[in-house]
Amino acid sequence: MDGKHLTANDRFYIERRLGDDISLRQIARELEVAPSTVSNEIRRNTLPDFDGLYCHSAAEKLAIDRRVKAKAASKFSKIIGTTKQFIIDRLKTHSSPDVIAI
Repeated sequence: MDGKHLTANDRFYIERRLGDDISLRQIARELEVAPSTVSNEIRRNTLPDFDGLYCHSAAEKLAIDRRVKAKAASKFSKIIGTTKQFIIDRLKTHSSPDVIAI
């Protein structure tokens, strides 16, 4: 696997191999990732509504949503003190970000 994150194709492959009753370790070997990567993927991205069944399309959506939230949170991580509180207060009053930036 080239990238840091599992791809939609990887998730589809995991779903298919789980359906074939293949072990997590074997799936990890086939994807050339650590077994913990496959285990974490299944744990994090299996919806409770699915009674423990892994669904690649739902998993992909959950992973993308989690990544977007993490990026959004990191954008404000370097803002400190009164500036951060000022922005939070203005956003609570529904001020436009363009108005806040002035």
